[in-house]
Amino acid sequence: MLKPFVQFWCSLRLTVACLLAALVLVFVGTLAQVDQGLYDAQKKYFRSYFLVPESIGGTGWAQIRVGSSKWETPGQWNETEGSQFSLINFEAVHGDKKVAISVTKLAKDAGGELANVNRWRKQIGLEDIEQSQLDNTKQPFAVDGNPGTFVEMSGTRDGKPATTLGVIHTITYRTLPETWFYKITGDTPAVVKEKDAFRDYVRSTRYPVMFKFPFVGGYLLGIVLLVNLLAAHFQRFKFTRKKIGIFMTHAGLIFMLLG
Repeated sequence: MLKPFVQFWCSLRLTVACLLAALVLVFVGTLAQVDQGLYDAQKKYFRSYFLVPESIGGTGWAQIRVGSSKWETPGQWNETEGSQFSLINFEAVHGDKKVAISVTKLAKDAGGELANVNRWRKQIGLEDIEQSQLDNTKQPFAVDGNPGTFVEMSGTRDGKPATTLGVIHTITYRTLPETWFYKITGDTPAVVKEKDAFRDYVRSTRYPVMFKFPFVGGYLLGIVLLVNLLAAHFQRFKFTRKKIGIFMTHAGLIFMLLG
């Protein structure tokens, strides 16, 4: 009755399966550090038992991000040096009028939609507005299937008419949501000429695809490997002086798994 149970835990196949699973876990967990940060990725992938939804006792699906963000850039836009906050910057010139376009990504809600709209308003000499005013003026705008907001505002900068158009939206396919900001600002006549190109540029956005799947966490994998190693050791290994090297290897692996 106990023989099949003992054979299972001593099985070399179980060892190989666990080692392959460990390779997958390390690979996926390392990639996740790019999106989730070192601490959160370690907590989710390596300090857990199951990578399944939290509603059934897990820490969330295992995820692999495939591809990179892509856009279709208008031919009249010239890429410029980015700032410490923006990912991409462009400039478009129409005679003596010009505009600046920027794409920025920030963690979580980045202060909220209203706060960022008011920050843009101050840049062109406008006063802050309330949430109700924003709700009455903003327009829905989807970015690669993610619901967002399009805003338009006109004021002055350096004594000249200035206009800012912007799109704000959040993507939640990562453990920590991200807020993306697309903005074009500059001399009003130039912004008007670039309005359609700007909206088309934002609509052309294609974010990476995130594949989700269930998997085992580091704690469970470590426990199974430890039991497998101990069972195989005591079932098959007989200590002799000639096998001191194997014994030390087993001891080292056991201490590593315990750690």
